[in-house]
Amino acid sequence: MIEVPEEDLLLCLSTKDYPRASRLAGIDTSNGNVLWEYPNPYPRVHGSHRSPIPFPGDIVGPLKIVGVTHVNDDVGKIFLICGNLGQDYFMTTDGLFVGAMFNDGRLPSEALPDNEEALVGAPMENFSHKGEPFNGWFGKQADGVIRMTVGFPREAAMILTVTGLDTVQRFDAGDIVISEEMLAEANRDNVRRAGPEESAKVYTVQRFDSAPVIDGLDNDWEDMPALTVDRVGYPFKGTVRMAYDDDNLYVVYSIQDDSPWINGGKDFTRLFKTGDAVDLQIGAEEPAKRREPGPSDMRILISQMDGKPVVVHMKPVDPTAEKESAYTYVSPVMTRIYERLEIMKDAQVSVTKTDRQYVVEAALPLSVLGFKPEKGMKMRGDFGFISSDTTGTINVARTYWANRDTNLVNDLTSEAWFIPSSWGEIIFE
Repeated sequence: MIEVPEEDLLLCLSTKDYPRASRLAGIDTSNGNVLWEYPNPYPRVHGSHRSPIPFPGDIVGPLKIVGVTHVNDDVGKIFLICGNLGQDYFMTTDGLFVGAMFNDGRLPSEALPDNEEALVGAPMENFSHKGEPFNGWFGKQADGVIRMTVGFPREAAMILTVTGLDTVQRFDAGDIVISEEMLAEANRDNVRRAGPEESAKVYTVQRFDSAPVIDGLDNDWEDMPALTVDRVGYPFKGTVRMAYDDDNLYVVYSIQDDSPWINGGKDFTRLFKTGDAVDLQIGAEEPAKRREPGPSDMRILISQMDGKPVVVHMKPVDPTAEKESAYTYVSPVMTRIYERLEIMKDAQVSVTKTDRQYVVEAALPLSVLGFKPEKGMKMRGDFGFISSDTTGTINVARTYWANRDTNLVNDLTSEAWFIPSSWGEIIFE
């Protein structure tokens, strides 16, 4: 909350039934009346983890109001909200959305230059705060210039000049009459736009009569069913196919990406944090709604290290694992233990890429995975891809077939883990 004393106004980021139906609100401090409200469906850090890519007017993960300033007599006062996923939002103190600044951190953004001199006077609208920017100030200083401070996480602290707010214009919309018929039509339109509830995810895996050539091409996969991995509003998506024979589980990922297949990581335990990767999560069917992994559940992460493809085998529970293969992820919020975390040396992987796409093809030995598919066998799992920034230094987005709660890219331990209850069904034919 932040007070605007000269307007007898209290600005609140979260009111109503937080976090399910949160609202931004302006409250009259003289009598406690709510003067206006604005939708806030993805409040704060955890609310933003389930948000789609924003459309104009959406506010994602508002963390705090970083300042209020008087622009001019026509515009009045404007306040700035710092968002959790890379964007900031301008609103008037009477509750009107003005615009967003910076890019959503899940979308491609410019990288900061190597030296400070290159930043002086440079435009910043194509950059992003990325995730969890718990900082900032906004206001008009003694020289009459509106400025703000930013602390791009892990990168730089800067003072920026904010221009253009004086071009905002108010207009008289006249009297607006809303009839019952209009409300009914608006409700019908909302139902149409919402569409049907997403059905349960089911993927059918076919058997290869003859093993594919592991060459990073998908031309011998044409008879195998494909599933789509995407997210509403995100510019990139992928297709995945999986198949099997007596010896291997085969996967091929075809992923759109403007900076394809870059990962500068040097530690195989952190490749999901340092750039592009594809992900297979798979395990036993029962019980379907368990949140904690069991002995059959695993994650197979495919990325690159030192310019070569690498397959990382990750099992939280594995009574057969040697103590040397265990690994513990630690962050300020939790600790997660993998009893087996190692490079799968017997896997075959090949990768090809073009300017805006990459294809990852792999053969994963069933003897290492520890299960043998048979016709009619049911398992559960998920397929996804992790997107890097333009330099291949850090991940900026996670996109999955079944799990939609994947916006978090700011906690190593949470991202290392997986939750089987979020998976879809996999049926072997």
